Parts: sequence; structure tokens; C-alpha cells
Amino acid sequence: MNLETVTNKQLNELELCVRELLATIRKAKIQNEPLVELLKLFEQELGEVRRDRFDATNTEYHTY
Repeated sequence: MNLETVTNKQLNELELCVRELLATIRKAKIQNEPLVELLKLFEQELGEVRRDRFDATNTEYHTY
């Protein structure tokens, strides 16, 4: 998925919404493994893009 056009704010909101949706699915005990797997992968991708953007703009933290 191309997330380059998504703003940082939108990226953070998407990641939060996906986490909340996964939590709600777990609480509701909905047994749809393919959907849950896709959402987890999407959450991971969002997190990677967010961290990459942070590292690109905050080079002083890159050594930690």
C-alpha cells in the first residue's frame, strides 16, 4: 500500500484506529482470522512508515 501521500497525523490516526479495531474484535471474540491477520499486517506497515519518517526527520535519535 502506498502510504507516502498520507500525512503524519493521518498515519497516527490510522494506526490508532486499527489498534482499537483489533482490540474490539478480540473482545467480541469474532473468529475471522484472515481479517485479523490483514489488520495486524496493516498495523505493522503503518508503524514502520511512522518510525521511518521519525528517523528521517530526527537524525539525532537514530543512534539509540
